[in-house]
Amino acid sequence: MILTAMTLLPFYAVLLLLAGLGVIFYVKLWREKLQLAGPAGVFGNPDAIVAGVLAVWFVSIISQSVGATIAISVSGILASGIIYAGIVGMLITLLSVRGVSLTQAFGLKWLKWREDISWVVWAFLAVLPIVFSVQWLMSLVVMPEAQNQPLLEFWMRSPDWLPRALVAVMAVVFAPLAEEFIFRGYLYGVAKQYVGPLWAGLAASLLFAAIHVHLPAFAGLFLLALALTLVYEISGSIWAPILIHALFNGLALVLALLWPQLPS
Repeated sequence: MILTAMTLLPFYAVLLLLAGLGVIFYVKLWREKLQLAGPAGVFGNPDAIVAGVLAVWFVSIISQSVGATIAISVSGILASGIIYAGIVGMLITLLSVRGVSLTQAFGLKWLKWREDISWVVWAFLAVLPIVFSVQWLMSLVVMPEAQNQPLLEFWMRSPDWLPRALVAVMAVVFAPLAEEFIFRGYLYGVAKQYVGPLWAGLAASLLFAAIHVHLPAFAGLFLLALALTLVYEISGSIWAPILIHALFNGLALVLALLWPQLPS
């Protein structure tokens, strides 16, 4: 279905309305869950050093990528996956060697999942219009000629099913697992013990948004990361933000194929 500018106007009007309702949902969620149930603080000074080095390394990658043309390829996707897998493996090894319980540190046992699943699904539905409306406003007002994220462009333009399958697996399975473990579980978890949840959440969310190196999507990804952080804290389990992250990425891939005119 081809969407014209006129047919998109009612869609975006409804989107902005839903975004407002989404903001109300998250404000209410935050106010009702002031006693945050996030995983216990089990990180120590060695983790502060590792998290600091990792953050500086991410910042260096971001600074080198700003203004550069990002070419997406199968080999590049695989290399990125290997790097993220290496980071996750390194963190797990460092924590395990020191006797830190991964279950306790990241809430790997989602004990209240039956109780939480309903509001987590609502949290997913509430964050969608917020992120998509912000990305639309960015593309409309700030960057009217902005392109979609390079990975989505690769997904939409690839003529073969194998590269698309690789992108789907990376976006829906691997990226949510690796990125939530690194950004929400570790970087946010470590920083929270030193500067508190507010500043830690802002810093980790900024880094998460920036590492995607796509300015038009930066604001939307930042808000998504903040929502995922709140969900992580309230649920007390890393599985909750992983679920929302996977659903979000999967929906973004589907929308990119069905309606490529929509900014993402």
